[in-house]
Amino acid sequence: MSIPFRQQRFLDVSVRLGRAVSLCAKPVRVQVLVELVPVVHGPGLSKVDVRMVIDRSGSMAERAGMSDERTKIQIAGAALKGLTHELSAGDYALMASFSETARLDVAHGKIGRVYIEKLRLTKAIEALAAYGETHISGALALALEAPVVEGVVPHVFLFTDGQSTHETMEDHRRLVELADAARASGIPLAIYGTGEDYAWSLLQQLAIRAGNGSYCKHVALV
Repeated sequence: MSIPFRQQRFLDVSVRLGRAVSLCAKPVRVQVLVELVPVVHGPGLSKVDVRMVIDRSGSMAERAGMSDERTKIQIAGAALKGLTHELSAGDYALMASFSETARLDVAHGKIGRVYIEKLRLTKAIEALAAYGETHISGALALALEAPVVEGVVPHVFLFTDGQSTHETMEDHRRLVELADAARASGIPLAIYGTGEDYAWSLLQQLAIRAGNGSYCKHVALV
């Protein structure tokens, strides 16, 4: 039975308050996040290619905030486990991490035996240890270099505080090149800043340059 066009829902719209909420005696200007979520009717959902990139540098061992006992890497790891939980048979996944060097923790591949593949990703996430300096571009390059599979929608999910300290200028120059490569390949970057002190300006500019619906949010919103 088909749904009449005028009765179909195409978007779910929700409004969220920002990171800080203050009680005021009179109207004030506030920032809000408007989320537009497409509503898909019927079968035929596209398979996805989830390419997860996580910062494991020393700064990720710091507390995520004054009111949060968890470390940045613990919060990012929890978010990665959430993404892993959403994978299904036929999807693709990859996991790379970085400090001053990049590492391919789980190679790019198709999800076949769902339980086994999810367990492998989960163990790789739990094995992450934070140490060393930050060099973002190496792991991001690993994620973007994986082949695009026809009919599968690729997304790169980057979790970092953005505190690049290792050869900073060279790393930032390379990030510009990678953002251009992502734009040319049509691969959006979902960037999640971790911790209250994440480098918002750097990560936001990276998302803007990558285009294709790329965005930068605080990891708490994932």
